[in-house]
Amino acid sequence: MKKYRDSIIWFFVSAIVLFTLSFVYLSSPPHSDERHFIETIKLFTEGNLISTIKDYPEITPPLFYILFSVWTKISGFSIESLRILNVLISLLCWQLIFYFFKTVTKNFRASFLLTALIVFNPYFIGVSIFVYNDNLMLLFIMLGVLSFIKIRSAVTDLFFALGILVRQYLIIFPLSVFIYSLLQSILSKKLRVNFLIATALSVIPIFFLFIYWQGFAPESGLKIWYVKNRSLYNLDYINTYLTFSTVYILPLIIYYFHKRKLSKLHLIYSLILSVILSLFPVQPSLATVSQTKVTTVGYVHKFLAAIFGMDSILLNVLLFILLLAGCYITMILVTDLIKKFQDKSLDYQIIFSLLWISFLIIMPFSFQVWEKYLIMILPFYAAAIYTQIVTNVKNEKVNSSLQS
Repeated sequence: MKKYRDSIIWFFVSAIVLFTLSFVYLSSPPHSDERHFIETIKLFTEGNLISTIKDYPEITPPLFYILFSVWTKISGFSIESLRILNVLISLLCWQLIFYFFKTVTKNFRASFLLTALIVFNPYFIGVSIFVYNDNLMLLFIMLGVLSFIKIRSAVTDLFFALGILVRQYLIIFPLSVFIYSLLQSILSKKLRVNFLIATALSVIPIFFLFIYWQGFAPESGLKIWYVKNRSLYNLDYINTYLTFSTVYILPLIIYYFHKRKLSKLHLIYSLILSVILSLFPVQPSLATVSQTKVTTVGYVHKFLAAIFGMDSILLNVLLFILLLAGCYITMILVTDLIKKFQDKSLDYQIIFSLLWISFLIIMPFSFQVWEKYLIMILPFYAAAIYTQIVTNVKNEKVNSSLQS
């Protein structure tokens, strides 16, 4: 029983929070985009599956709508039944995030605090209660990464494939594992076949869908939601995600700077990178502006703009400081990754840094930018930062013992 004590404690905490929120919001009117997700689920419930998959009014893959439509055939179609399923998925997802951090940290307190930091933000709470496809996406992500850590290539392939069938941009996960396996192959001079094949296989289902759709999304969905952005590759997205990722895990960032001495060289490089990225300021995508008239990129941006003023010097200075912090930590992660490769000591934990870097590189291809998109990557970004702190503390202890 003692072995499972930590998990039981977290289970009861998360169950109380989720079921309380569920009780409060279960019968509330549809929340924002929840309305069109529910309408599409209904379309899948009532229509022919094959023809509905061919063309439906969304730009995300069909697995979410299919699974929720199957649920409605069992429980009946209502907003309450859909939210109940979503909360049940959330409960499982929250346990997996805790288990992930417990696997990484081997420490209950750290696991509890890191999990709470990730799940108790407005976007995470929102997708845990209301009917959005982010929640199912997170479930498959966590299962896929945990399978990778446990060296289960076939299961990793399965969960990544399922995740991509919920959101296309989850391709960053098999991509990161592929790069990791390739680096391991180079160092060992022996091809890491299992994960190389598994990651390649995980993208096959979505490519079949692209062929079926004759595009990257159903035609009706593209007509409704797609708005061409300012450029093919949007550098302002990198600015946005570096800046607001700092906010969403701010306590961990502060703890990082408390535990680690600043590197002057990294600070200079980060300052240069921050200045360059500031030439591409935080701004909403054209799709956001045209469809919602919203002029911010999410809750935090909206909150800060309301306090300081959208174009105020104070807001710009604050955003620059947040960007600088994000650039600095990312620079540290990149440097550490290069050093580990040179030292031929690639442990599984470097996948967290690879995921964060892949996220920053791939997401600017999207036509839309939003703070909410960070929730899929924050657990792994936080894990990467935490491992940096722990490694630094261990190195300091070793150095002090050698000196003594």
